[in-house]
Amino acid sequence: MGKQFKKHKLFNNRLNQIAYDLDDSGKVKATCLFEGNRIYCASAEKIYDIYKLVSDLNKENSGLWTTINNDNKSLIYLANKAGMKLVDDPEVMRKIILNQYPDYGDDLVIEKQGEHFVYYKKTTKYPQVILISE
Repeated sequence: MGKQFKKHKLFNNRLNQIAYDLDDSGKVKATCLFEGNRIYCASAEKIYDIYKLVSDLNKENSGLWTTINNDNKSLIYLANKAGMKLVDDPEVMRKIILNQYPDYGDDLVIEKQGEHFVYYKKTTKYPQVILISE
């Protein structure tokens, strides 16, 4: 388990939807857990199955968004290829985060790191990017 793992967040009361893709035999190939319009978690045995599910979700839904650790460049690239657009406007980032998590308030930090803007709480310093459906 990573150093950011928080057991109390495993199935918090904000997760309220699930999307999944099945193979021809009815076996689950990929799943996405949602918190409103936010893709909270995606899982599959094969990375292509996550790509396909997120791509299909983007084609059928507007207003989807997700956050990804800034260090995970391959996942950021994959989400982008699946139709998610990197938010690179600090004001848009601030609106998205504070609308969903008003308790961030004065603890919200948005800054440019490398090629794009990231956000994190002052208390955690866990930089993430935001991607939205195109």
